[in-house]
This record gives sequence, C-alpha cells and structure tokens, in this order.
Amino acid sequence: MGNGEIPIRIIDLQGDLEHSICSVFTDLGKRYNVSRFWGPSKLDAHPVWDRDYQKICFNGAPEGNRAILVGNLVNVI
Repeated sequence: MGNGEIPIRIIDLQGDLEHSICSVFTDLGKRYNVSRFWGPSKLDAHPVWDRDYQKICFNGAPEGNRAILVGNLVNVI
C-alpha cells in the first residue's frame, strides 16, 4: 500500500473472490527491537483464525507500537 499498511484479507475459494476486511500499519521499512535478547525483528501480520472461524488474530503496529490485534468477524462472514 506504500504507507506502511498491509491489508488483512478473506479469500472466498468457492466464489474466487478476495475481500479486504481491514488494513493494519506495520511500518514495513522499520525494524523493531522486540526484546534485549532477540534484537531487531521485522513485523509481519501473520493472521490466524480461531477454531470457529469467528475471530482473527494478527500482528500490527498501530501508532507505531507493536501489538497483537484480534478482530471479531461474526458480522462479516
């Protein structure tokens, strides 16, 4: 996207469609010091679903602070 944000998408395999449900800031050009032991690390969203496919969890850096975010998709799917 060019502004440091990446989309979180749902792929409909039956309909051959892609739906962007949100975008999350990751500041792709910046390296984050995760801890004093790990040193610099890049930030990828790596979305994962819960067992019921009602929530999605992903990494982001809203306001420049690294965070794990959870989205409720009950009304989306």
